[in-house]
Amino acid sequence: MAVSPVSAQSTSPDADAVAAACGGEVQHDEFAKLPKSVQFEKLSCFTREAAVRFNRSLPNKVDEATTLERVNANGVTLSYVYKVNIAASELRPGALEAFKPSVIEKVCTAADMRSIISVGGRYEYLWFDKNGDAIGSLMVDHCA
Repeated sequence: MAVSPVSAQSTSPDADAVAAACGGEVQHDEFAKLPKSVQFEKLSCFTREAAVRFNRSLPNKVDEATTLERVNANGVTLSYVYKVNIAASELRPGALEAFKPSVIEKVCTAADMRSIISVGGRYEYLWFDKNGDAIGSLMVDHCA
């Protein structure tokens, strides 16, 4: 399986273009043989390039209440920043916690995202309310 930086998000960047910008895809077994510092640089390049490409088409309304505002890269972590069009105080208790398993499932069933996680990449999800106050976060750094 090749390691390529595609996301399950509907606005995902072109994986081939991201990989090409970072020196091309790397087969999983080849990647594991690279020095850790090279692995980190390769994954960091993937996240930076993916964030740049994502942000070209953002903000993007995901559903009636949620907008993907921006995507950030921090090392091997690709962070998706969402704005929800209600105040945090209006959220039902536990609503976000109930939603998190479906996000994890979506990430872990997307072969390309699972591949990135398997070599040390991470996907972070951050939710903010209409006032810019943090609602919650989720880090997906492993799959069962």
